[in-house]
Amino acid sequence: MPSLPDAAAPTDPAASSLVATTPGLAVRVLLAPSVPDWIIATYVFAFAAALALATPSPVRNRELLYLITVGVAYVGAVLLFRLRLDRRAAGLPMPRAALAGYRLLAFVAIMAVFFRLRAILPIVAPGNMDAELYQLDLLLFGVEPTLTLEPWSTPLVVGWFAFYYGLYFFILAGFVFTSLLGGRDERRMTELIAGLGMVTGIGQLLYMLVPGFGPVAHLAADFAGPLDGGMAHELVVRLAATAGPQKDVFPSLHTAVPTFLALFCFRHHRRLAPWMTFFAVNIACATVVLRWHWTVDVVAGLALAVIGHRLAPQLVLTWQRLRERHRVHTSVIW
Repeated sequence: MPSLPDAAAPTDPAASSLVATTPGLAVRVLLAPSVPDWIIATYVFAFAAALALATPSPVRNRELLYLITVGVAYVGAVLLFRLRLDRRAAGLPMPRAALAGYRLLAFVAIMAVFFRLRAILPIVAPGNMDAELYQLDLLLFGVEPTLTLEPWSTPLVVGWFAFYYGLYFFILAGFVFTSLLGGRDERRMTELIAGLGMVTGIGQLLYMLVPGFGPVAHLAADFAGPLDGGMAHELVVRLAATAGPQKDVFPSLHTAVPTFLALFCFRHHRRLAPWMTFFAVNIACATVVLRWHWTVDVVAGLALAVIGHRLAPQLVLTWQRLRERHRVHTSVIW
């Protein structure tokens, strides 16, 4: 009697191929999330790791628990969407609200950490490096630009730059929300959020390594007096005093983020590029005129913007190739 085929072994060549190429759970968990997803998760858990290494205290323990909760919730929500709710991967329609909610997770996670930096940074970086940054300004430029600019810092000039400094938040929010909720080019959106996540994440993590309060505090005795810029200046000073992290000078994200957006516009939105460049230049100048940043902070911000602009498309392309190689199919790049 001829032997029967083993019931456990697939006899259909197509089934054999399917078994051989279907990715395992570990591979899907790793590759189904996008590049921005993992950048933001790394950013959150890097701050948590820094807190875990800090001296224990009630405040440190509270902030550590908060960051771990944010990180676990963020990764869990991303995996839930990618592995369960991404219905278009199965050829089914997916409500725009579900996709919009997933995309807004990135913004929510970054803001959830940013608004706690005021408490976190003094724990992980108790000192400051303003003296070193001041000396670096003198070494690179021969003078301290914030002091040199003081005679020209009239109320009109200060008010002008204060207006653009405050406009930063509206430009960033408007650009991001318009792209996330109205954009249709998913590859482009992935590059945008990957680049912004990289610039913001690296920038804020550097605050731990190079903490500082800026010339406004370190050189307070060297200025002839406080700046006068009218209502615009009063508003941004109040905003920085109540919501800002306080030790967030190196690099200047007020320089890095608008510069990254300007470079992104030159690549993808040529008509917007001159306007975004105009905003970026004014905002970068404002950080020095208003005495909140050393000029070397601005240089570092420009370098960070270029790094994010160059690396983001390469990371997205590499990630897509890994997904294709391991047969991890997603309907949404990001």
